[in-house]
Amino acid sequence: MKKKLLFPLVAASLLVLGACNKPADASTPAGSSEPTQETARKILKASLSKEVVEAGVKSQVVTDVEGVTYRSSNEDIATVDKDGVIRTDEPGMAYITVSKEGYFDRVLKIFVDEYETLDYLVEGFEFGPAITGIKLNFPEKVKASDLQGKQFVVKTNRSNRTVTAVNLCDQEGQIIDATESHYVRLSLEMRYSGWGPADGASPFTYANNVNNWTPNMTFEAALASGQTLTVGSETYDSSFKFNVVRSRISLSTRDWGEAKSHTAEGYTLTYKEYQTDALREDGVLNPLVIWLHGMGEGGTDPDIALLGNDVTALGEQKIQSHFIKGQQKGAYVLAAQTPTMWMNSGTGGNNGGVGHSIYTKTLKSLIDNYIKENGDIDTKRIYVGGCSNGGYMTMEMAVTYGNFFRAFYPCCEAYSDSFVTDEDIQKLKDLPIWFIHAANDTTVNPKNFVIPTYQRLADAGAKDLHFSYFTDVRGTDGNPQGNNYQGHYSWIYIFRDEVALDQKDPANVAAPSTEVVKDAQGNTVNLFDWMESMK
Repeated sequence: MKKKLLFPLVAASLLVLGACNKPADASTPAGSSEPTQETARKILKASLSKEVVEAGVKSQVVTDVEGVTYRSSNEDIATVDKDGVIRTDEPGMAYITVSKEGYFDRVLKIFVDEYETLDYLVEGFEFGPAITGIKLNFPEKVKASDLQGKQFVVKTNRSNRTVTAVNLCDQEGQIIDATESHYVRLSLEMRYSGWGPADGASPFTYANNVNNWTPNMTFEAALASGQTLTVGSETYDSSFKFNVVRSRISLSTRDWGEAKSHTAEGYTLTYKEYQTDALREDGVLNPLVIWLHGMGEGGTDPDIALLGNDVTALGEQKIQSHFIKGQQKGAYVLAAQTPTMWMNSGTGGNNGGVGHSIYTKTLKSLIDNYIKENGDIDTKRIYVGGCSNGGYMTMEMAVTYGNFFRAFYPCCEAYSDSFVTDEDIQKLKDLPIWFIHAANDTTVNPKNFVIPTYQRLADAGAKDLHFSYFTDVRGTDGNPQGNNYQGHYSWIYIFRDEVALDQKDPANVAAPSTEVVKDAQGNTVNLFDWMESMK
């Protein structure tokens, strides 16, 4: 068939915001706690009049409610006119943030369609991200009944992929139960092979110790030979190739909103956050879980930090369920990203775990600012952890800021024991710390890092000290028979929610750990139960 002209959607209406927060004068349901002044929410008007104001080189739209703003995360893609309509002439996806400092912050997504193109779908796994689907964009709606029995062939990065399902989907690539849609999702089989996904499914390139999105990736999707699909007035067959890439859609990070940044002490950190309306509106103070990435996830795109170590698992039900207690609807998660590496003492290179980070004060400032922006965070329940470089930074925050945090969970931490002074041990022994490491880690040798530090803390009388020491690192993503990862990947056990056992004798560290951990009430707990028990 002859390829059609592209028809970009040039305007999208901003969603009308209803009264989604509890007013301060609303009656409190029986059995619930009255929100404190710190956590009470103000209602926003359901209909807001708007006007355009200039803010430097960017336009913002403000409302007649003081302090409320609409803004686009990418003014090159979208702007908001004086009538509150989002205007754009570029294909792709953008975020619109609606916010009122201290009370409200909601992220809306808009899409600009460019038809007869494709989007590729990315999801996170134990070992990192993989391309798990292709979304086809049609100018007219495809009927679900017409997709029955249809077969497609797909290539990603010039490798043949197995199509496991063909479904209607929405603009974000989510499968929907509908009779028709402009969008069709081709779900792809994902197999693990050695260092990552097989069959051209990896969207990352690892070079110079850093992960980045692979440039110039190629994709092709078409109906299988002999198959046809009629959509409106057009009939597609195997000769028509969907190979124009419109955008990347990260399915795993869809609940993490837009990328943000924070500048302090001469440095800028980027970050993303997990939060839900239910969490923000539960009327109680909520814990904050902080994650600090490894060296390979540095840069200025937080999605790389989220996907490189499967960090999005912290926002999924399996882990969030540990923090759903009574009125509390979960935990906030903050994933901070450094532009280089946490183990940077000013030279730009890896300090080997024997120096202080140039980002220490900047990270603390980011955390302080994040707490200020989210008034229902319980400042007595802030937990910080990370892997490798991030494990180093976890120890750096413990040494520098101590009791500001409620607990620490460093994983395969690279803070050299030779750099930990006796004075540091006296600070750390009174802090709840749960170490995670694997015995066969050849990247960060536990004998030079975690083991001697752990033993020194135990000898100093640390009371809430735990060490989950694994023999090796195993998983199952992309291979039901099981994967045997390199020993440095012990963070996988955190995101699989499998950190639970402790050392029997700190003087004789052994893998695997065998002892259960109990909270103050004598209940057996794992890592996240341990955090939640700290009221």
